[in-house]
Amino acid sequence: MKIQTFLVSAIGLVLAGCSAAGLGSPHTASKIFDENDYDRGIAVFTEKVRAEPGSAVNNYYLGRFYLAESMVDQALLYLNRAVSLEPGDSDYQFWLGMAAGAAGDQREERRRYEKALQINSSHAKAKMYLAHLELKAGRYRQALELYDELLRKYPYNAAALYNRALSLRFLDNREEERKALRKYLKYYPAGFLATKATDHLNRLGDFTFRNHPFGYRTITIKKMKFSDDDPKMSSRDAMRFVGAILANLSAGDLQISVFVDGNSDLARRRAENIKKFLLKEYPRLHSDRIKLSWFGEAEILHGNGQKFVLRESTRFYLINWQEGMAGGKV
Repeated sequence: MKIQTFLVSAIGLVLAGCSAAGLGSPHTASKIFDENDYDRGIAVFTEKVRAEPGSAVNNYYLGRFYLAESMVDQALLYLNRAVSLEPGDSDYQFWLGMAAGAAGDQREERRRYEKALQINSSHAKAKMYLAHLELKAGRYRQALELYDELLRKYPYNAAALYNRALSLRFLDNREEERKALRKYLKYYPAGFLATKATDHLNRLGDFTFRNHPFGYRTITIKKMKFSDDDPKMSSRDAMRFVGAILANLSAGDLQISVFVDGNSDLARRRAENIKKFLLKEYPRLHSDRIKLSWFGEAEILHGNGQKFVLRESTRFYLINWQEGMAGGKV
């Protein structure tokens, strides 16, 4: 099985401090990075390095800008210089590791991340990328330990949450994997990785979250909950999400299918109450765009040689969405 880790940049992680030398350079570099003007960064820091070839911080930033432009050989040259001039800076070690990884040298990449952590055991990015390397190398328990360390300090970090679940899958710890996937989806219920996480969760027989087909896209929704026939408050955000998507589509109708094993009348009332809620929340939605079906039986699902019986469930999907489309996508 191909391991697909979720890699992140610096978002959400506190960076270890840079050298106090050249205080103007970090400010200048930060501003240029914010503007994504890497060519300008290379030009500015080339002049700075020419003026002060022994400045570790200027070599460091020049290497960073070259790396941002995928000019790996140049990045390695200047990041190596920065590390040679100031080997005790954990950021310099980390970014040299990033450049080594971009060059395909995983052994050197690992060595630099480990060196960064020796200098600063709290270096979050070094810990994150070392965990990714452990996961790719099949050292799942070591990867899990590193992700756990990160999550103790950054409990909502998306990459650590997702890859922690991935590590547990390869360790065949299904119960903990379920918990980890649910936790990831609690905070990150949208996007490609949410779709994948939900697929993994469903294969484990857990349907707390479901993927629903909406034309060319897929949306992930938490399981609908009801008080008898009325959707609970906890499910109304999910219904608003579905309604907002439908209201913004020029083509397509919403099909709502409700299953309640042994009680067709309750299934019908639930379907009708969902429709009533959506029409109240989105008055511009025409009633004809919301179709209902209900069943007094369980929903039966098959996958990976398994059979799943859901005594109560609600499905949303888009129908007729290709009609009237002029080459556009829903």
